[in-house]
This record gives sequence, structure tokens and C-alpha cells, in this order.
Amino acid sequence: MNRARPSLPSAVSLLGLLLVACDVIEPAVVLDTLEWVAVSAGREHTCALSVDARLACWGANDRGQLGTGDSADRSDATFVLTSVRFLAVSSGGRHTCAIGLERELWCWGANDLGQLGDGTSWDRRIPVLANVQGPFGDVSAGAEHTCVVRASAEGMCWGANQAGQVGSGVLTHGGIPPSPLRGALSFAVVSAGGTHSCGVANGGIGFCWGGNQTGSLGTGTLIDSSSPVIVWGERPFRVLRAGDTHSCGIDDQARGWCWGNNQFAQVVSASVSITGSPVSRSGAALRDIGVGEHWTCALLIDRLDVIAGGDVRCWGVRWDRTAADGSHPVSRDGWAPEIASASTPVALAVGARHACIVSEAMRVFCWGQ
Repeated sequence: MNRARPSLPSAVSLLGLLLVACDVIEPAVVLDTLEWVAVSAGREHTCALSVDARLACWGANDRGQLGTGDSADRSDATFVLTSVRFLAVSSGGRHTCAIGLERELWCWGANDLGQLGDGTSWDRRIPVLANVQGPFGDVSAGAEHTCVVRASAEGMCWGANQAGQVGSGVLTHGGIPPSPLRGALSFAVVSAGGTHSCGVANGGIGFCWGGNQTGSLGTGTLIDSSSPVIVWGERPFRVLRAGDTHSCGIDDQARGWCWGNNQFAQVVSASVSITGSPVSRSGAALRDIGVGEHWTCALLIDRLDVIAGGDVRCWGVRWDRTAADGSHPVSRDGWAPEIASASTPVALAVGARHACIVSEAMRVFCWGQ
């Protein structure tokens, strides 16, 4: 799922979604009185980092994924573990992980498959330190597993491993202590998705591992791999995201590429159900890209590349709209979310069915279900 870190030069604000069964068509802003630097969208919850490195979360909380000590959902952002300051946060399926200022790793929420890394299988409603040696440089919380990069550039994952998504070379449960990603590779960043994971190795080469029945590894085949395999084409990536059943990345020329499940045109507009190798989706230069459940959104580099009236372009299932029969329309050609014209997006976070952007106007706008 989405991972966020405060990499922006200026502070930004936070946006939340209402905790009711409705769709947010026009992106809306909440908690407008505070300044924030990053936001991460999970399955049904969202977390953000404030300008002073505090962490707040809101949304669904049935497994304790908000870290508030209870299971009550929140429609307002609630600060988590106020005694600790954080560098990065990642909102996953029903768990959350964050890197503290000392490069330590905190996790909370669902833990039935050991995804919190504390060596137990008990859900945690308040943050606990992962029983994994740091220091850490990156973290990504997936559907039911977690991946990290140590400061030494060693990548590792733990938690659910039914399809090999922890990358250890075997299909046994990804327990603690975790095994390093197989292949003795050095990683810059990682991304944990549904039943697969991806990462950018030092040098920019993209690797993916885990479930591949929908082509989400980008190898040109539909064969699962419990070890990291090179994304077809060996092009250098600077961004690589693992979604529910598809993946996307941005190469060193700012071109966007996607592959995997295309049942809802989340990869390419052509009427093909699976694309097992990377295909270019947008002709515009991209700053960031995010993948969720049957949809994709991309952030364009500048307004000169604006397509159809917006700095952000999405395609696939429109979770922000619901038909009379309860279904959601599919956009093969893509659409531009109705982000306020005064807000210039500089970062993007895509969750399962909602997404958020960070603007240089010190705000975050979210839309979706």
C-alpha cells in the first residue's frame, strides 16, 4: 500500500474521508487548521505526518489500525503515540507502520499473520516496536504483510506469504526474525501490495516478487515467484508501486508504466484482461503514481502536461461514483479529479478505494469511497 515520508520543502495540510457509506466526488479538505508534510492512504484508513513530525490517523479502526488504543472509527484525525516523532508512515490493509526519528520501526493494527513484526499474532491497538533490527530507511505496509529497507540497503518482508510476497525464496510463513530478500540485492525503496511486492534496487532496476496470476510481477509470465525477479525490460525506475493485483512505475525519463490485472482498465485502455509486461499508459511526464483496488492515479509533473483539465489523472474503477444499482463506473480513458484550481499537487497517495494529494498550498485533498 501507500507509503509517505516528509520529502516536501514546505508544510502541507491533511484531508479526510467521511466514515459513512458514500462517495466523495469532489475532493474535500478537513482539519484545515494544522500543517502537515505527508499522507498515506490504506484500505479504509489514512495517516499523515505533521510539520513537527507528529503522526495522526483517521478512518476505519476495527483492528486497531489507527493506533488509538480502541476499535472506534474516527472521522477526525487523531494523534498517535504523541511522545514519539516520526519520519515516514505507511497505511496498509488493516495495519499501519511508521519509522521514528531514531530510525526505529513502530507498527499497530491487525497482526493475525505476524504483519506487525513483533513476533506475536495478536492485534495491537497501540503502536509497538517491531522486533526487527534497524535502523530503517523505508517501510511499506501491504494487505497482510510488511516490507522494509534497512539503512544498509538490505530489504526484507514478513507476514502473509501464501504467494511468496515476503521474497524469502520459500512459501513458509514470513516470521520473525525475517529473512532478507533473496538474491543479496541492495534496495532503495520497497512497496508491499496485495499478494505481491516490488522494489527499486540501487541502480534503479525494478524487481517484484509474490503472486503473479494476474501478471502483477511484470515478468511477461503468470508464474508466481517467491524470490525477487526483474521487471521485464530492465528499465531504470525511480518510482515503483505494488497495488492489489497490478503494479505501476515511473522510469528515469518520467514515463509511466503499468502491468497486471486490467479487468477494469486500470493498466491500459485496451480491452485485455491481463497485461503481463509493462505498457506505457500516459504520454505526459509523471511525478508520482499510485495504485489501488482496480484503479490507478498519476501526478503530472507540471501544468504544461495537463490532460483534460487536471494535474492528476486517474483511470480504472471510479470509486468516487456509484450507479443506481450500486456498481461503480469504469473509465478506460481516464478522468481528472476536481481538485481546487488554487491547489497545485506535489505528491500523491492512493489507497484501495480512495486517494489523496498533497499540495504546495499546505493542504491535502482526498476523493473516492
